[in-house]
Amino acid sequence: MSIITPFPRIKDPRSFRTVWLAFGVHSGGLSEPGIPQGMSGGICPELALEETPMNRVLHLLCFAVLGACVTNRTQADDPASGGQFQSLTASNSTLTTMSVVGTQGAMVIEASTNLTDWMDVTMLFPNNGTGIFIDTESTNYSSRFYRVRTIMSAANNMITVNSIADLRMLSAVSGNADIGVRGFSAFGDGGGGQFYWDPNSTEPENNGITVVPSSNPPSGRWKRNYQGAVNVKWFGAAGDGATIDLPAIQAALDFVDGKGGGKVFLPRGVYLLGDERATVLQVGDNTLIEGEGPGTVIVSNGPEAIRNRMRRWPNNGGSNITVQNLAIDCNGRGKNGITYATVTDGTIHNVTIKNPQGYGVWLVRDGDNTQEEGKPTKRVTVSNCHITGVVDVGIECSGAVGCTIVGNTVTGTRGPAGFYAWNGATDCVFTGNVAEGEGLTNKFVGFEVQPSDPYTCPVPAAKRTQTQRISFVGNVARNVAHGMWVYGGATNKPTDVLIQGNSFFGLGHGDRGIEIERATRVNIHNNLIDGFECAIMMNDTAAGYELYGASYVSVDNNVFKGGAHSQLFGNLGGSFNGNRFFNQTTHAARLYAWKNCTISENLFVNLGTDQDSLGLILCAYNSIGMIGNIVTGNKSMDDRDVKWTAGTIGLYDDGHDRNVITGNSADGAKLGAKAFSNFGSSTNNIVANNIDG
Repeated sequence: MSIITPFPRIKDPRSFRTVWLAFGVHSGGLSEPGIPQGMSGGICPELALEETPMNRVLHLLCFAVLGACVTNRTQADDPASGGQFQSLTASNSTLTTMSVVGTQGAMVIEASTNLTDWMDVTMLFPNNGTGIFIDTESTNYSSRFYRVRTIMSAANNMITVNSIADLRMLSAVSGNADIGVRGFSAFGDGGGGQFYWDPNSTEPENNGITVVPSSNPPSGRWKRNYQGAVNVKWFGAAGDGATIDLPAIQAALDFVDGKGGGKVFLPRGVYLLGDERATVLQVGDNTLIEGEGPGTVIVSNGPEAIRNRMRRWPNNGGSNITVQNLAIDCNGRGKNGITYATVTDGTIHNVTIKNPQGYGVWLVRDGDNTQEEGKPTKRVTVSNCHITGVVDVGIECSGAVGCTIVGNTVTGTRGPAGFYAWNGATDCVFTGNVAEGEGLTNKFVGFEVQPSDPYTCPVPAAKRTQTQRISFVGNVARNVAHGMWVYGGATNKPTDVLIQGNSFFGLGHGDRGIEIERATRVNIHNNLIDGFECAIMMNDTAAGYELYGASYVSVDNNVFKGGAHSQLFGNLGGSFNGNRFFNQTTHAARLYAWKNCTISENLFVNLGTDQDSLGLILCAYNSIGMIGNIVTGNKSMDDRDVKWTAGTIGLYDDGHDRNVITGNSADGAKLGAKAFSNFGSSTNNIVANNIDG
């Protein structure tokens, strides 16, 4: 037989907000109490039940919570008031109840094996007389110690419950009630918090911040006491990789949106959005959605994981939206990671996106129609994001204006590009990014620019904004089929593209470092192009591009390593100055039918591997020769034991006219190398002061 004895350590609830209880479990008669997990100052109410060797199985305890108001219970229990100890005999096989008179609500009982780690062992039936039960006969509760964690009285209106469902069963009768909720669905799931009773509130239930009692009173609501970020677990998100968390996360976003904005926090975990087409998290204005880094994973199998809320024209758009410090797994099924459609002043930072079937990040102009263009996404920064498994586009600026793409990494196997600007994108900057092809035979393009969309855009051609003023500065593309590709249509050309200070590393077979087709004013400056079969291709006539499709192209002060020759067809008013070529297997570059360009101060080192090679081959194309160019100050050299660099400039074919070829040198190249060799016919050219080897 087991005796439960209350010891005289109960403070009067009329004077204290918290009740501190300590019980000892004994065998036979009254003996020394068990070891309570005490706290000073009467702050934490506790119950310690010690199982002695003579009492290994304490089968069943039941605490029934009775009464609606505080009575003078302490007067009977406190020795100072002359009260006596109360004893209860509990049979090992029968249901035993103990009445604690005067409490409004319930007790919460916890169990422990070591007085350090505690777990709930109660089922709460508040305010209906059913009681609180501990099944100590079950093997589920084989703990040695037990305690009462909190008791609620009419005097202090405080209680701790395990879940929001338990909270709904309660309603305050008077005063300001404070409820501690230990979890959304269960203790420790992260959805708990502190709630207070607002007797005048009539707000609807939102399942996380405002809770309506199950009795559904016309007024009176439980309100969460919080400051700062809104945690999605408050709304029931599990983050366990099994529960569909979309409704809970969206409820948190909706709550913040209803307040005009704020921060929504996703703790570490795996959050499933589901498989349906509507499984998209919609973010309102002035909202930050943030995780705990790569440990916060959103799994998306739908069209998008996250996008701004307003997508319907003419009220589409959003402003001041930030997504940061989380991961999105598109699982090889989801299309886009994050979409900002007509968003102004936004940020996407430190987001990892895996295996999107569409775009990792899509910054898009939305609302195009047959009358006019829609509104562009403006002034959005995408930084420190990592996107892998790309088969379409990593980060795309489609009609975006003034956006900055900085410090991101994109890897993939194919698709238009890792980083992509088109369809009227304007004043966008890509800097400090890395694009990397996956595998040795990928078809991945590092960076790409295209014109306004001639296929799907309904806007009349005359009203379309052209892609313009796009800058690529200090980026890296490695193990790619194309490092950089800029192209447009015959009458639909991107303009003013800057490619500066980038490093491009190729596969070494069937690849191109930089390709320019049908574009105007492209500046290629101070780049490293290494290991491509063709370092630069411009106006690829063999592929059907026009001879002068790209014009006013400047290729200046770049370094080219390895590979075979570059081919540049039909430049107008451009330049090819200050470049350095090293170790090409054949001629360094072929220029076809250039007009009114400067070709100067280029250096060619150690060309050719098994045949004589020249630095520059100047050619005609379809009887159109090199016309009006200045070719000066170019130099070739070879410091190998076996030298194949046979000269600097070679003029081939006919039709060349009014070129100035002067001051070039082959000094230091193969013995007998020529600074200038004329293998065709031409008129009115000036050839002077060239220095042979």
